Amino acid sequence: MINWKKFNGLEGFKAIVGQESNPLLLFKHSSRCSLSTMALERLERHWQQDMGVACYLINVINEREVSNEIAKTYDVVHESPQVLLCVKDQCLYHASHIEINFSVISKEISKLKIK
Repeated sequence: MINWKKFNGLEGFKAIVGQESNPLLLFKHSSRCSLSTMALERLERHWQQDMGVACYLINVINEREVSNEIAKTYDVVHESPQVLLCVKDQCLYHASHIEINFSVISKEISKLKIK
């Protein structure tokens, strides 16, 4: 199971982007979309206990401002569902819809050489 964190609004996101020491895994989720729910459940089912990343779940319906800022900050077109792997203000990997795949995400995380 993933220990999802939440941003405390737009200011919370801005503060964390520059200060989080771990890479960020951002999952943009729409509770109104069955594909989003399926992608989220699939990711959670395969997730390993501690993969060295800080995981944030963004509800794109309730947190539209944060979702838009993520797209702007990382220069990635907004989609939902969408997963982004980021370090500081740089997006190293992103995928959306059926392209969200734990094996690929895990390989991308391992490339970061997290200690």
